[in-house]
Amino acid sequence: MSHCPDDGKPLVARGAELSCPGCGGSCLSLAELEKAAPGVREQLGVETRETSGAFTRTRLCPGCGAVMAPLRMARLEAWLEHCTACELYWADRQDRRTLQMLSKREARRSVVASMPEKERQELARELAVVPETGPSLSPVHTTLAMLGLPVVTRTEGGRTPVLTWALAVVLVAIFLYGRGDPSFLSEMGFHSDEPSVLAALTANLVHFGWLHLLGNVYFLIAFGDGVEQKMSRPMMLGAFVLGGAVATAVDGLLSTHPTLTAGSSAGVAVVMGACFVLQPRARVVIRMVIQVPIWAFAVMESGFQLLMMLLDVEGVAWAAHLAGLVIGIWLGVVLRWGRGKPQPGPAAAR
Repeated sequence: MSHCPDDGKPLVARGAELSCPGCGGSCLSLAELEKAAPGVREQLGVETRETSGAFTRTRLCPGCGAVMAPLRMARLEAWLEHCTACELYWADRQDRRTLQMLSKREARRSVVASMPEKERQELARELAVVPETGPSLSPVHTTLAMLGLPVVTRTEGGRTPVLTWALAVVLVAIFLYGRGDPSFLSEMGFHSDEPSVLAALTANLVHFGWLHLLGNVYFLIAFGDGVEQKMSRPMMLGAFVLGGAVATAVDGLLSTHPTLTAGSSAGVAVVMGACFVLQPRARVVIRMVIQVPIWAFAVMESGFQLLMMLLDVEGVAWAAHLAGLVIGIWLGVVLRWGRGKPQPGPAAAR
């Protein structure tokens, strides 16, 4: 029975190969090596540097017990062991990954070599272009990012976000309308001790002050654009209104004491959650230094909202935010993988 040259365990057959169940190494014949990594044999060379890592341990051939010679893979600090007596090769787990990498590189080289000279030159010019290392932002987005506000980039779609801007205008108009009436906010808000469906709907449209309004409007515009590219406008409007109402009601009903809940942050959270799913390639830029995938921002945002809710920090409807994110994420998942499919606008990354 053949044994592993690394840990001495008996080798087991896996298809045509003999493998070690402990370290994951494999014993390969020349034919099996060519099959596992086509074209890689030409990239192997006998290692002559006795001070290299290839000679830190002597391996004995699983077939005949002879000392195996190391073969350096390309110019990497990685080696296969080769038995010159019975023509067997030994590759540990990491060696197999390196073999696959070299095989893919050889396949690409062969493809490029088969291309006409003109196409090779064009490919070389394209590869020579240095990619942008930072986000490409407009002056407005640059200013917003420097202020610490999240800027969403690389969203897919070319539709004009008419609904997003219309919602923002409506929220501002309602705020201005209610400025002269001290009872307006109380009448429109959601009272946890007197819950009603109508109050849950209207509470999502009113705000306590300018900072409250402007913060929600900004996040609506920042993330609503990406959602409007992938979702029909009637559905997005319904998600903002109905999803926001449900999230608002959840926050009010979870309150342990009478509270007045108001603000469109619940509806905005629904929009943000949907954007996290519907724009998976988007990036979020903060302060021109931090640029993260939108999924990473989703994890950070959800974790922050959950932490604030668990700490019972007063003054903000944390539960409404978290419930809105969950509703939006669920809606996005349904659109992407359920019966309905998102309807993108003209292909364009922004």
